[in-house]
Amino acid sequence: TSALITAADAYATVDEMLSLQDRQCLLYARDQARLLLTGDRFLRSAADREQVRYHGSVWLVEEAWRQQLVAQAELCRWLTEWPLRSRRLPTTELNRLRALLGC
Repeated sequence: TSALITAADAYATVDEMLSLQDRQCLLYARDQARLLLTGDRFLRSAADREQVRYHGSVWLVEEAWRQQLVAQAELCRWLTEWPLRSRRLPTTELNRLRALLGC
């Protein structure tokens, strides 16, 4: 399968709840058997329908910590900044991540 997902491909995928860019990402992840990173409820639902694996911000922070890709101080800064920027992450998950990272 070609890795090039065109706008025409995305337009042909009918889902009023997804932007053109979201549809392109979904098609790419599906066709290339890739992991989709999203926090968007509608895109996650579409990924379920298309049997595309996905994860969100909580997983991203945990993986960055586990693989030592980002410094602990920077990850803790993310967890402090995200709620201030209207990122809707569950308080229990934020607290769990803070405890895991020692923030």
